[in-house]
Order: sequence, then structure tokens, then C-alpha cells
Amino acid sequence: MTPGGGFRLESARGVGYAIGPDDGGLRTVEAGGRSWALRTSPSCSGFVLESATQPGREAARTEREPAAGVGVFLEDGRCFLIVPRVDARRRYELRGWEVDGAYWVAEPCGAAWCLSPTPAGALLQADELVVLFAAEIVAAHGESAAEPGLPGGGTESGMNHGT
Repeated sequence: MTPGGGFRLESARGVGYAIGPDDGGLRTVEAGGRSWALRTSPSCSGFVLESATQPGREAARTEREPAAGVGVFLEDGRCFLIVPRVDARRRYELRGWEVDGAYWVAEPCGAAWCLSPTPAGALLQADELVVLFAAEIVAAHGESAAEPGLPGGGTESGMNHGT
């Protein structure tokens, strides 16, 4: 987390993501020379990522469904699912709807989270996915987003815990 409630990510391939602090429900997002606006969805529980160059044009969105996890829907029609996993180690997985394995994994790393692609995820054009994956982890942990332990020993609201 950054002062003011923003957060930064650095990808394994060297792309930096800067997500600004909440400014009345809107966050600016910059990555690899591209810009978006991240806002809370007005129609459901989740986020909308809009093009900064074409305001109002939706690039991707998330929708939280307590029984199923968090769906991620891209402009081109691809669908993904964010699933918290607790087995030998605690992590989140970004999965496709068509396969059982993860494309991206987020794991606690000290006082932060490490997001990394699997071999299949490394082949995706993933900027929008990474931004929304990180935003949902931050949202699930609220003020404790930089601390990977479950707040109060509980579970993340709005996320189904798979095994």
C-alpha cells in the first residue's frame, strides 16, 4: 500500500503498475504506458476498469458472487475466476473458466503479496487481469491489504474458499 491508500505492483517481466488512492470511488491506473480508470461497479459488487483515453469504455470488470468467487470479464469476452485457496499454503488463484489450473497466483510475501504467472499465464496479455486481480485482493483485505494474514482469523467477504 502507498500513503493515501493506493498500491503499486511490479510484474516479473518488469512492468510497473501504479494504482492511485481512492478519489471518490475512482482510482487512476497506469501500467506500461497505458492508463485506465478503476471504479466501483454501479450495478453489482465488484470493479469496472475503463479506458482513460475513451472515458466510459469498459475494458474489464469483476463481479463478486459469494457462492462462486469473483468473476473477471474482459472486453474481448474472455472470462476468469479469482478463487482463494487454502491447502498446503494460502494463496489466491486466477483461473480460466475452461480449465482447472491457475493462470496467475497471488501468495503472501512477508508484509506484501507476490503475484506471479504460471507457464500458461505468462502467455496471456494480462495487464487488465493483473490490475483487477490485485484490486480484488486489496478489497478482500480492506485496510489490512498489505498484511497477508486473514483479518481477525476470518475469511474474505464475497469470496468462496476452494480447496
